[in-house]
Amino acid sequence: MRFVLVILLFLVPLRSFTQEKLSNAPGQTLLYYKNCNFTRVEIRGQFREQDKASVPVEGTGLRQGEFNAWARHSLDSLKRVEGGVSYHRGVKLGVKMNSSSDWLLLQPYVVIDSVGGDLQREQYSFWARYSARTGRFFWSVHASFRALHEYREVDPRPRNITSDLVLGASAGVVAGEYALSLEAAYRKYHQSCSVQFMDPSGSNATVVQSLGFGRYFTRFSGAKKSTDTRFQGSGYSIQGRLEPTSGQGWLAGAGYNAIYLVRHLPDFNEVPVSTVLREEATLFGGKKWAHSYVVAGLNGVFKRGYENVIDQSSAFLSLGALQMYRQYSVRASVVGYNEWAFKKVNLGLQPMLAACYTAAGDGISAMDFMAWQAGLNLEISYRLSRKLSIYAAPRAQFTLFGKNNWFIDTMATIGIEF
Repeated sequence: MRFVLVILLFLVPLRSFTQEKLSNAPGQTLLYYKNCNFTRVEIRGQFREQDKASVPVEGTGLRQGEFNAWARHSLDSLKRVEGGVSYHRGVKLGVKMNSSSDWLLLQPYVVIDSVGGDLQREQYSFWARYSARTGRFFWSVHASFRALHEYREVDPRPRNITSDLVLGASAGVVAGEYALSLEAAYRKYHQSCSVQFMDPSGSNATVVQSLGFGRYFTRFSGAKKSTDTRFQGSGYSIQGRLEPTSGQGWLAGAGYNAIYLVRHLPDFNEVPVSTVLREEATLFGGKKWAHSYVVAGLNGVFKRGYENVIDQSSAFLSLGALQMYRQYSVRASVVGYNEWAFKKVNLGLQPMLAACYTAAGDGISAMDFMAWQAGLNLEISYRLSRKLSIYAAPRAQFTLFGKNNWFIDTMATIGIEF
């Protein structure tokens, strides 16, 4: 068995440059919308289905419904609060070679059961932000939290509970026609993974503590062995950005984030058996006009995996760690957007192209591949009144990696803004 590596590339939200400019810029939104209060509520459906999975760890398909709501409110011309909540409910179909959540973050050190199957998923998340400005200076504090529950209703039955907390702050200064800002954040991550068997015949299934490339901890793997796993870690991020205060002009930014994740086995005296260090750097630049923009980005991910040497005693002491796994990915993308405004109808179109190269190895095995992606977002909004609009946004996204491996993600959104 060989680990399948793929980078799932997601489109920038369609309205990110018309409503939020360039992703989340806490405090900096005060520069653009001095009296822009709004509330958005939307329902979204996501669908992907394949006869044979291109990426077994992500399954043969996804059927998911989402509810999203967020709002922005100005306390006065220099202070603002904003926040949002979301709820996702769905099922990942035909998942193989993975029983853990957040595979892209944790791999290759995940839990695997030998049977696989559909995974039910339910996710809650919220975020909040307070922003203020004094003269040429602006600042903000923000927080977000995500809770994810994934499980299977037939043997073997993985049950994963994930919590993901981010706390951050930003500060910036206006210099002429541009604003320079710096943002820093702290992240705390935890996931518990337990594989259960309700039918005694299910004991023939194997639970594996993976090391990647088909290898695993023989000592901690087997039928109903080491079914409880805990992933725990923390990280940080920092980002700088330069943007025009008018909302039109050149923009640029750079960011770095890192997270350190340890895999513990509660059934074996909480022994830490492996560690992943994931680092990511991002560069972007582009230009924004009144109703359109073009942005190009470059993203690099470097991941290192360490396996601990465990003694043979019942205390399961860690004697040291060896770096065994190494992976890097480089992704280049370009995103464009244009909006046409009519009397009561607004039409937005967002195409995207991206290419990603990934290579991984552990000193014994190695692999690399190219992935290509093209996507198109369309949004149509209709103004029912001066303060009330409804909108619909279909999306299609095509991903090709290798010669014959491909899949298409589709999503449809309907919502109301007031």
